[in-house]
Amino acid sequence: MNDYFEEIKIYLVSKSLRSRKVLHKTLKNMGYISEDDFYYFNRCDSVMPWQAEELLTLDIRLGDESKYETEKDIEDGVSTDWNTIVVSYLLATLPEENISLLIEKINELMITLNLSLFYDGAETNLILFSEKLAEIAKKLAESYAPTGSEELALLIEENYG
Repeated sequence: MNDYFEEIKIYLVSKSLRSRKVLHKTLKNMGYISEDDFYYFNRCDSVMPWQAEELLTLDIRLGDESKYETEKDIEDGVSTDWNTIVVSYLLATLPEENISLLIEKINELMITLNLSLFYDGAETNLILFSEKLAEIAKKLAESYAPTGSEELALLIEENYG
């Protein structure tokens, strides 16, 4: 992670192995779009050219290992189990108001799939996680520029381009 918190990773973990086929159907019913071996949820607000188009992306894993399984693989019955969903949120390139929708989507996943939330190596809850993201967004705004702003996008491009 860099100074600009470009990407925040959240781990949603199941206590047991689960069917990828069932997960695929559940995510599609929840409005997620599958592409290659990951899923994403698009933003509903207007997107500026320097901002991320997706609210979040999901990487489905078995333990620490990503499994490359496309929608076609899953539909053809060629799929494995999973126990972890890695949620990626591009904090720096999304307006701060998107944090509340992220929290809603994580909550929906946690409840629907009975998952535990891990952030920064430790189990946490949505309230503490939400407070942490608000704190990071505030720090970015004070030190550099607000999240989702063109100014912050330019800083990231200049430093990490």
